[in-house]
Amino acid sequence: MILKKPYGFIIKHFKLINLLLLIPTFYVTLCFSDISNFLRKYVNNKYSTFETGIPGKYITLWLLISLVFLILFNIMLYSLMKKKNKSTKLYTFSIIYYFILFVLSLLLYNAFTSIEIGTISTTTVGIYKDIMGFIPFIGYFLIVITLFNSVGFNIKTLRFDQSLNLQLTDEDTEEFEIGGKEDQASLKKIFIHSYREMKYYIVENKFIVSCIAILFLLILSSNIYINIGVYNKKYATNENLALNNMLISVKESYITNVDQGGNIITENKYFLVLKIGIENVSNESRKIEFKNFRIDINNKSIFPSFDRGNRFLDIAKNYDGNQILPKKIDAYDNQKIYCKEGYKLKNEMCSNKKEKIDPEIEHNYYCPEGYELKGEICEQPSENSEYNIVYEISKSQIKESYEMKILNKMTNDIGELNPSYKIIKFKPVNLLNKENLGIVEIGNEIDLKETNLGETKLKINGIKLLPSYRYSYDSCTNNNCIEKQDVITAPYGKTLVIVEDEVEYDKSTSFYKNTKKELYKYFGRIDFKYKDKEYSELMKDVTPSHLTNKRIYQVSSIVKNSTNKKLVLTIRNKFLELNFE
Repeated sequence: MILKKPYGFIIKHFKLINLLLLIPTFYVTLCFSDISNFLRKYVNNKYSTFETGIPGKYITLWLLISLVFLILFNIMLYSLMKKKNKSTKLYTFSIIYYFILFVLSLLLYNAFTSIEIGTISTTTVGIYKDIMGFIPFIGYFLIVITLFNSVGFNIKTLRFDQSLNLQLTDEDTEEFEIGGKEDQASLKKIFIHSYREMKYYIVENKFIVSCIAILFLLILSSNIYINIGVYNKKYATNENLALNNMLISVKESYITNVDQGGNIITENKYFLVLKIGIENVSNESRKIEFKNFRIDINNKSIFPSFDRGNRFLDIAKNYDGNQILPKKIDAYDNQKIYCKEGYKLKNEMCSNKKEKIDPEIEHNYYCPEGYELKGEICEQPSENSEYNIVYEISKSQIKESYEMKILNKMTNDIGELNPSYKIIKFKPVNLLNKENLGIVEIGNEIDLKETNLGETKLKINGIKLLPSYRYSYDSCTNNNCIEKQDVITAPYGKTLVIVEDEVEYDKSTSFYKNTKKELYKYFGRIDFKYKDKEYSELMKDVTPSHLTNKRIYQVSSIVKNSTNKKLVLTIRNKFLELNFE
């Protein structure tokens, strides 16, 4: 194959080439100008934005291709100018500048990803903002220089000349041959000669060769990273992913077949339960579409069972379809404006007979319910953003690990809609085997730290079975209180269970935050033996509203005449027993 050296073509069409070179130069400059404007607005909006898909919007494939093209073409122009003994400063500067922009593009891609998921520090954003503040101006300078070259204007002489006096020689257009039918000796000679020439060329052009090598490694590594670490990334447990201004993560996951009280929900059915963290990082309330959260098991897609969430309130609250409030909002400010002594407030200024001064402002920041004040910002606690998602599965679909696919977007490829997913991989904890926490005695403190009730402490001081119970309480009107008495009587065929206890709840648990804290209603039952048969019975709460120091429940009257009576507390798959008579 016979080829020509490109230098002759470049010299002949030097102006036209520079004119065409304006297109990628102008495009790259505009892209980085948009990035600079975004970072400036992001900081001015107190590090918040309504935009979604930020990394792919600002760091595009066309931007990276344009940068690579500009680097390679400037390397070619650098080589031509060096060959013609012309100044190479402009092209050396351009190579370094576009090389820095390429590296900066990759760093900005990671930074924009962090902005979407809310993990970037304000200091880092400030550094990028300051850097991007002057980057576009360098681009505009290069546009002007390229424009001058395209019209043949020489800045040094301040006049128009022909192609910067680049003299075209026969050597610039000479042909060289690749291949041919050389014998083995000639091929060996050519190979040795080419090797030496290449070696000398590399030594003489270390800078250019180093740039090309580094550029190649960057392109290769960035391509690997984007394909593996971004487009096909699989998120792990407790790792945030960004989806439409939402931060989503799988906090915990379980496989069970019972509700929070250990009761079978549906025979021969099992449930994959996920505690999902969902934080709204936008400035407005949003809904989440759980129907887009699917799990593929044995070539079958499983979708959430929305009517099962109330059975798993000890894991997380059920999502009822309401709007999810923003994670952060500006605090309300009930400010007070006043003037120093001797001044009067008039038209928002403090004035006296001699001068006017600005008034003093006393800030009083506060937050709506569910938010905590942090400086001038109201922020929701992370635990307020946790929800359960429940999938109903069969026994054959129980596995050690799963992948949840969340629909990200639909793309139109040649008239065909193709879904794009974000994937979270997790290994659920198996709660199918029951665990006996032992037998406790009346009057002893019960530590429930091994259950979903966390650091909750319980002490049962007494349990009595009575047909009726008389109690006293204070009735107050206008701060005048009198003691009254009342009686509660069990209906026919029932008996009362009077439980005297002390409960100290762990306020950080899902059970405390998402239920009415009816401990025995959710977790308690009475087991007993009657006529050589064993029975279990749930306890119906009939406690009067003005009785605070005891709990009263209603069970079948046969419990009173039974044996082996015990109160059983079953919390998910763990249970403990307390004997009483």
